Amino acid sequence: MDEIDWLREKIPEWVQTYEKFYYQYDPARLSTYTLTIHALLPIPDAILSAGPQWCYSAYPMERYCGRLQPRIRSRTFPWASLDRYVLELAQLSQIGKHQPILSNL
Repeated sequence: MDEIDWLREKIPEWVQTYEKFYYQYDPARLSTYTLTIHALLPIPDAILSAGPQWCYSAYPMERYCGRLQPRIRSRTFPWASLDRYVLELAQLSQIGKHQPILSNL
């Protein structure tokens, strides 16, 4: 509970400091105030209601989606770009798994 109380105090302080330095309360700088910054605020309550964040965090999926986004080359046919990237990633993964066998030849 001490750690939760500490988070309840420190997270809003950090967000306010971030707003002061980066967002600067200027609508022209709104792009610096991402949803991720705002999403930090409910973390203490989420820990109390659902347990440690590693139990329910979507970070691994978000990270994977973050790797997919730059691979989209076409606005008209985004799925073709994604399909190709996932296929190539799978092929490289398989090559990596078989590399020790090939290196012995």
